[in-house]
Amino acid sequence: LLPESATDEYIRPTKIILVGYSYGALISGSASVDIPEVVASISIAPPFAVGMWLLSFRSDHFLERAAQRNDIYRLFILGDEDNFTSEASFQSTLERKIPADNTEGAILRGADHFFRHREKDLMSVIGQWLKRVFPECQGDLERLPTLHLTHAAPS
Repeated sequence: LLPESATDEYIRPTKIILVGYSYGALISGSASVDIPEVVASISIAPPFAVGMWLLSFRSDHFLERAAQRNDIYRLFILGDEDNFTSEASFQSTLERKIPADNTEGAILRGADHFFRHREKDLMSVIGQWLKRVFPECQGDLERLPTLHLTHAAPS
């Protein structure tokens, strides 16, 4: 993060979309609580089934923190052939731990944890989601940095 002294509107971001992959997917969701500028969080291949081991038996703490922000959009993406988390575990965790109103889960068929040879499909899922939750971009994702993005309506 930038120091508090960074006040120039061209230096200090005013709206942030956090993106995390695998272990980083768990951490980025939790970090959104401490960063008021976050308007969305994208979690790619979150290792829910092994999160307990990765987070020193504190995975619930990180998921509970992620759920505290009910004013941001969330996208979770999993390959149905993920090496660490089953589709059932993924769906169950989203339903039990993360607020549903502003949260979406997407399953990419034929993709493993690393999305080998499916990178373009993964980017397509993310791009379509961004266009849907931020209609201000009018279908042009290159406009995202220049737009006044709104937070999600609290659930």
